Amino acid sequence: MNRASPQCWTESITRMSQWGSVSGASYCASMTTEQQKLLALELTNCQLLEEKRSPFVQDGDSMQVSTQIESCHVGKGGSEPYEVSSCLRFMTDFALNLYHQMLLYANDVCNQLTTDMIEQQKEETTLRLIKASSSFLDLTKQQYMEADLAQKDLLEAIRRNKAYLQEHQQQWEEANHVRQMELARAEEARESREKATLLAMQELVDKNTMQFREQQQKWEELNSARDKEMHIIEERRAQTEAIIKKQQYDMERMQEVRYSLLRDQFVSFLSNRSNITFTLCHRRR
Repeated sequence: MNRASPQCWTESITRMSQWGSVSGASYCASMTTEQQKLLALELTNCQLLEEKRSPFVQDGDSMQVSTQIESCHVGKGGSEPYEVSSCLRFMTDFALNLYHQMLLYANDVCNQLTTDMIEQQKEETTLRLIKASSSFLDLTKQQYMEADLAQKDLLEAIRRNKAYLQEHQQQWEEANHVRQMELARAEEARESREKATLLAMQELVDKNTMQFREQQQKWEELNSARDKEMHIIEERRAQTEAIIKKQQYDMERMQEVRYSLLRDQFVSFLSNRSNITFTLCHRRR
């Protein structure tokens, strides 16, 4: 059996988590039995859509069946939960078998889909950070180029002024003092921009590192929670198997008692019939 569209599965768990007061891994951990049935039914509908199968029984009175099926809102994207029982009675045997299989793994699928959503959100956040860093680096590079161009222009102006000031010594000394002050201010501005740029880059790196550690801690907590949930699921599965075995044993005992009663009734019936036959024969004589 091919897996249904991941988009359909993701939309199902997202829509269902909006019906409750919690979402994500907390929603999976707090799912009630009815919510597990709803999730299993939604995933069954996704699988049947992928395989182009109808989940509902088709009979002669299609108009009446269609009217009754309208009470089943599976796959319709409603804003409120609905009753699973409103759908099961109209489903085909194949759809029901698939629904029961999905129900066994409802919690596992919920956790996996939630993990995938968290991974996708982490990737999108990382891409946004990378894009922001790239834009910042491009801006810094442009500022460096502008400063370098300004410095070249200033040096070229100084060279021309030196040639001119050789003929005007006094004016040259005064102009040279002014130019030296301008060059010092330009150098100071360049150093200030470099320091500001380095400080901003360091802050960005520290922020990214902190966010990465927080995401890593959350991921470890999610893994720990999932391991605990898997342990609980295994314990419940073992309890369920024990209950089923006990029920099978009780049914076998009841079957034996039933057979014993039937045998006694049959023997009693034969005995009564023999007595009646003997009486009739005796009367005829």
